[in-house]
Amino acid sequence: MEKELQDGDELGLPTGLAFWMVVMGEHVLGEIRRALAPFGINPVQFSILDACSRGDANTVTSIAQPLPIEPSSISRQADQLHMKGLLERRRQTSDRRVVTLRLSSKGKELMPKLQKVVAAEEARVGSSLSDAEKAALVSIAKKIVMGLEKKR
Repeated sequence: MEKELQDGDELGLPTGLAFWMVVMGEHVLGEIRRALAPFGINPVQFSILDACSRGDANTVTSIAQPLPIEPSSISRQADQLHMKGLLERRRQTSDRRVVTLRLSSKGKELMPKLQKVVAAEEARVGSSLSDAEKAALVSIAKKIVMGLEKKR
């Protein structure tokens, strides 16, 4: 199969970079979706909880910024997390238009479990790569994303 994957044309599939990036992304996303399903959480919801947990972002706009997801979708997912009792919403006193998000106590309790599950999936997905290949893939992916962001 490795030979076939190296030569996509032998399978009658496109051989271009974009095609294989999409295929890879869909496979990885599917694996993460399946791993999170028992918790009633989807990958976008995990991204929101994770950003709040790490302190990287605490508003819909700041969470949406690095993701290829519209802020309105992030807002809907945050609403669902709020209804599940995993996320708290607070209006800023200095600007009532701004709503900050933070993990509830239930969300804080769940996050280590979710992070462990996602880390295990990430390790499983990358198990066929060396550490150098993983680092190179991450570096290349970041470079592609930043290049696309500059063109917007």
